[in-house]
Amino acid sequence: MLKKTGLFTLLLLLTLFVQGCVSYGNYPKIDKTQTQNEYPDLKYTLSGTKGWGGGAKSLEKTLRLEGNFSSIEKLSAKEDSGLLINAKISAVAPSVGSMVFGYISYISLTTLPFWSTQDGYDITFEVYNDGERLKNYNYSFNRRTFVWMPMVLMVWVNYFTPSEKDGFSAVTRQFLQDAEPVLKSI
Repeated sequence: MLKKTGLFTLLLLLTLFVQGCVSYGNYPKIDKTQTQNEYPDLKYTLSGTKGWGGGAKSLEKTLRLEGNFSSIEKLSAKEDSGLLINAKISAVAPSVGSMVFGYISYISLTTLPFWSTQDGYDITFEVYNDGERLKNYNYSFNRRTFVWMPMVLMVWVNYFTPSEKDGFSAVTRQFLQDAEPVLKSI
């Protein structure tokens, strides 16, 4: 009896959380940061949502590995000395219609399909030098989601489509390129 209960629980969890295809798009197609300049020490803060698929960690990793800063320090609050980048991450909710169909789909254990193409993330990079705001850089990208019980057979496709990490890394690379003139002037 215990084996059947465990198997049923596993199948239920698979049904609710594993099926469906998720892909990210509408972000810059940049594989590597183009800048060769060495910048001063960087302090940065992150605020807002962190993303459910490792997006904020990917943003931090890209800043560290591709930012060409002398040193990088993460702060819990803004400081008024030196170069500071405040990254604000906001989740963009799906449309109301998508949310309604999403609830209906999950109530039916995804026997009814659900899809969304309008949710994603907005990211704002605020650049400060000695407490003075120099410039803001705003970027967005979206997530496309399709969930339906038969899609459990197609979950493997997710390994070949762009992920949240790809989106956050590409946006950070674009920011580093766009902010190059401001960073060079410091």
